[in-house]
Amino acid sequence: MPRVAQILVSKTAKADIPAHWSLYIPYASSPSRPEETGKLIHVVGSPLHGYALEFKAPYVSSEDSIKRVPFPVCSVDDKYVKDTDLQMDTYFLMEVVRLW
Repeated sequence: MPRVAQILVSKTAKADIPAHWSLYIPYASSPSRPEETGKLIHVVGSPLHGYALEFKAPYVSSEDSIKRVPFPVCSVDDKYVKDTDLQMDTYFLMEVVRLW
């Protein structure tokens, strides 16, 4: 069954700073997971301190204190998405993405 990948947009604290956006890919439905659980991929940082790619998995939107507005981007077939309940190591995943 396809899942809808979304861009999540959140306002920043200052009006002169552009909104922050993230890519969200939901997990397949499962009784063992809360609804709206998935992977969040985004970049964090600042021009002064630099930026870093960050993966949040599992990401549960209802537990996030930041209000994010979803915008559907595309449908992704299940065969292209791997779900895991393990806490992801961002630096390991960055290396996997770099090598891929």
